[in-house]
Amino acid sequence: MNREIKFRAWICNDDEGCFMAKWNRHVKKAFGTFLARDGNDTAHLMQYTGLTDKNGREVYEGDIVEDSYVAISENSSEVYFQRGAFWVNYGGAVKLLANRDMDQIEVVGNKLENPELRNDKDT
Repeated sequence: MNREIKFRAWICNDDEGCFMAKWNRHVKKAFGTFLARDGNDTAHLMQYTGLTDKNGREVYEGDIVEDSYVAISENSSEVYFQRGAFWVNYGGAVKLLANRDMDQIEVVGNKLENPELRNDKDT
């Protein structure tokens, strides 16, 4: 699988709240620039999965996705990276994201903007 290497980062601090930036591997100095702003910033770096949802939206680590194919009440999960792959966890049913039918997946938010969408099983 050949995928574009891209990231987004949420930079958060108590004074300004959070803002988001995206870049690819060609702009590798960007992350250092954000971290150098001041010592109170917290950076949440999220990697692009190489996949898009049913609406063509890029799926990143930390996104909350809903799977319309899953026939249980907990059909949403945070996308997370573990053991060299991106995963979702639907009510304890852990699935490899690359094996899901992306025509059934929709990004509904992310863990920083929409923490209320996370379920207790998310890592």
